[in-house]
Amino acid sequence: MLPHPVMLFALFALGTVLLSGVAGYFEWSVADPRPAGVKGRSADGVIHAVSLVNEEGLRRIIENLVKNFVEFAPLGTVLVALLGVSVAEHSGLLTAAIHSMVLGASKLAGPSSFTFGFSSWEFPSAPEPQRTCR
Repeated sequence: MLPHPVMLFALFALGTVLLSGVAGYFEWSVADPRPAGVKGRSADGVIHAVSLVNEEGLRRIIENLVKNFVEFAPLGTVLVALLGVSVAEHSGLLTAAIHSMVLGASKLAGPSSFTFGFSSWEFPSAPEPQRTCR
């Protein structure tokens, strides 16, 4: 069983910070795939890893926290979906829906297995004539 989603988020966030520290220590870099002249591309065309473990990194996290939260477009959709699923879970709607699906499936198990079994049955065909060479 998975841990609580908040715990998963915290673990992944901590893992990201630690991995950035390792990448910053070893000075990892990669060629920037964006075309030249695009906003945000560095002059040398290389993306350098930034460590979030040191004082500069902590300041960068805190200063850009709200900006990252607001400007990340899929986050709003994900938060609304999580809110809806959470309300449905705590109100008992999901449990009732799953329960009714399981009970409804047991009523259809006999007829559906007969139908699918019968439709997959192969009828014997007439034997092909044997050819002999003389």
